[in-house]
Amino acid sequence: MITKSEAAQRVLRFSGLPGFPTTEEGQDELVDAMRELAEDADHADRMVRKWWKLSSFCPTPHDLYQMAPSVRPEPTETHDADCSECEGSGWKRGTVARTIAGETITYPTVERCECGA
Repeated sequence: MITKSEAAQRVLRFSGLPGFPTTEEGQDELVDAMRELAEDADHADRMVRKWWKLSSFCPTPHDLYQMAPSVRPEPTETHDADCSECEGSGWKRGTVARTIAGETITYPTVERCECGA
């Protein structure tokens, strides 16, 4: 979450767009949504930039709620590059056996490696 001041700075970037709230209450709703949704200042900036690319009208709080997950950064996980099971990818091969009509069949699987956990 970002501060109210940081959120207000980002919302102000929408002020030149048609539909920007003319009341303080309306502007506060946008600021509150931005503050709640943005994980950090970079995430807030990505939200603003993406909106500018998508629309020529000011977003509503609902629009921000809809868009925020699409610009969230990918989580960064680190895995051991020397891991013999995943070789640093975070994924390892495995198998699972299932018995169907009396016949056991072994299927290949891929699962998360615990080396980065």
